[in-house]
Amino acid sequence: MDDNSVNTNENTEQTQQTAVQDTREPKKSKKRKSAIGGIFKVILWIVIVAVLVFLTLYISARIAQFNSIADMLRFIFGHF
Repeated sequence: MDDNSVNTNENTEQTQQTAVQDTREPKKSKKRKSAIGGIFKVILWIVIVAVLVFLTLYISARIAQFNSIADMLRFIFGHF
């Protein structure tokens, strides 16, 4: 009688441990997906900001009739 109860206790402990391990695996993959998604969002925002800065400088240089952005920036910083 004791052997059966010991075996059932071990079986339930093993199933609980495997259940805990099974639930841990998706959390790790979610963290990885979350980290990769976060890094992707940061890189995307950096690219968007860089493009907006470039377009702003380019349009400003064209409106002010400079040949290039470098010419416009040289003119601006030449006054300081």
